[in-house]
Amino acid sequence: PSIGRFGGSAPASRASVGLVIPAGLERNLLHRTGAGLELFADGSNPSTAAVAASYVQQIVGTTLRREAGTRFPGLVKAADVVLVPRVMYNPNLTSRNYMVPGVLVMVLMIMTTIMTSMAIVREFERGTSEQLAVTPIRSYELLAGKMIPYIAIGYIDILLVTAVAVAWFRVPIHGSVALLFLLAAPFLLSTLGIGILTSTIARTQQQSMMISFFFMMPNTLLAGFMFPIENMPAIIQPLTYLIP
Repeated sequence: PSIGRFGGSAPASRASVGLVIPAGLERNLLHRTGAGLELFADGSNPSTAAVAASYVQQIVGTTLRREAGTRFPGLVKAADVVLVPRVMYNPNLTSRNYMVPGVLVMVLMIMTTIMTSMAIVREFERGTSEQLAVTPIRSYELLAGKMIPYIAIGYIDILLVTAVAVAWFRVPIHGSVALLFLLAAPFLLSTLGIGILTSTIARTQQQSMMISFFFMMPNTLLAGFMFPIENMPAIIQPLTYLIP
């Protein structure tokens, strides 16, 4: 039967734990050739997975010992269950494989937001905002002139961080690099937009920087970088989808 997340053809239900009993389990126990059960646990919530795996281990161990003691008295000790964990995603538990891509996003967010947050407010501090107001350029042309250089800087950052991640930290890239650069465009536009917004609200560069940090802190905490979104309170999860 389909158990949803664990490879079922149709997501009929959701499960935190799935137990697979292979064919010939009784025969293998009888012949003492070694018998194993497969326990699949959803590791996105480690505490729930650990508790569920412990329950399953106790239930299976008690059941095997009872059945073995009744039908095969000589296999009571052999029926003890030993849990051998095997991680399916990132099996070597290499932290850099998920930390370095997250750092790439953090670098882009901090660099582009901070730089653009000072783009317009700098004109107010220097007293050149009135000169810009009387020039024949339109508002969207002014914004484009302020944002295009930082978009270029953002893509240079992507190139540098990706090159360091692959060449230095040996983080594998299994997906499309072209798709990575394509999807970086809306993300850069969103972070640059936050910077431009703070730059128009504030009147000093210090104010603009503080407002930018006010936006970046919840972005970091709620975007899934620090904690999985599935583990957050249900009332908070819809808010996470508003964060780029």
